[in-house]
Amino acid sequence: MARLGVVAAVASGAVTWAGFALGAGLFVVPLAALTVVSVSAAALAADYRPLFADLLHADARAGDFSWRREMWPLQWRMALSWLASYFSMRTFNLFLFDFEGAEAAARFGMSWSLALQLSTTTLAWINTRIRRWRRTSPGATGRPRPALLAPWPSRPP
Repeated sequence: MARLGVVAAVASGAVTWAGFALGAGLFVVPLAALTVVSVSAAALAADYRPLFADLLHADARAGDFSWRREMWPLQWRMALSWLASYFSMRTFNLFLFDFEGAEAAARFGMSWSLALQLSTTTLAWINTRIRRWRRTSPGATGRPRPALLAPWPSRPP
């Protein structure tokens, strides 16, 4: 899944930069989101085809599953967290538009989109290395390892 995140982030970044180069302007943001959704859907459909086939043929009434008891307690917290994050990240443009005008808000919005794209790509790269970093942590071997962020294994001193 982490590799899928890297591929989706790189594809989204490529679409973003190509869109800017071709003059797509504000349409770059939905194009980048559509790229992530398309890459993710294609990878999930390819990797989990048997699972989706089983789900399509499963009897929805079989088993003792309660959405309200088993899913809702976690889902409402996740939805609230997502909404808070969304509004905290998007309100800057509204304030800039109100106090500084449309041009300043547009410049900030484009810069903010590029910064978020860079952050997404960076986090996707980091997420692919978490397992290796966990193995090299001081708890695993008893001694700290230098240069955990290096893309290559470090040598002991």
